[in-house]
Amino acid sequence: MTVNSKKNGFIKLAIRHLFIMSVVCILASIGLYVASLNPTVTLHPNAYRDIIRSIVMVYIFFFVASVTGAFLFNFLTVGNDRKRKKYNVKEYFNRVTPYETIGISFTLVTIVNSIMMLTGLDEPKEGVFAYVHLMTRLGIITLIVILISLKEIKEGLEKFSLKSVSPINVLCAPRKNAFIGVSKAFTTVSFLYCVTFIVFQVILPASGGRSFYISLLIIWALILITRVTSTMVKGK
Repeated sequence: MTVNSKKNGFIKLAIRHLFIMSVVCILASIGLYVASLNPTVTLHPNAYRDIIRSIVMVYIFFFVASVTGAFLFNFLTVGNDRKRKKYNVKEYFNRVTPYETIGISFTLVTIVNSIMMLTGLDEPKEGVFAYVHLMTRLGIITLIVILISLKEIKEGLEKFSLKSVSPINVLCAPRKNAFIGVSKAFTTVSFLYCVTFIVFQVILPASGGRSFYISLLIIWALILITRVTSTMVKGK
């Protein structure tokens, strides 16, 4: 492959993702506008800014982190090991399923954003809007992954079998690393957590605020500890 063909391939990839990101931003903004037409819904003053920033954050944080990880891996391996173990970002994404990509992206962005909320770098969302905001983020990430991985999703649906569905397969990733398993579990638990408070907001007080973001970090920490502990027990 020549330098020009690599350059053209990179340009096409960049244009493709820029287009996808723009489409998602437009759809998310339209969704917010439609929601604002409901008299019972009060949008956050910076709702449009926050949702666009969340979309851009997913792209920048996840992809930059992946490329940085690949660079560090290749930089730290030397000699014959470098030739034998050379890490390729494209190969990594080929090995990770769309569902796992959603889990990883959602977990990374949510953890970073929760820390930003608690340290004053961002303004904590209050009330039930905090839960809706998090579910909106999950929806955005899911839409991005669907647009990027249409081919993989189609192939996965063709091979899908109910026999392969189990709590272990849904929440964990025993065949891959613990980070993916924790991310999938955190995404699933966060989804159930937020949906419960949104649906039963009349019964359950959805306070939001700092306590909500602290609870997300606690959930992540508990899942991480559980995963590490179970791995250690199995290893004995």
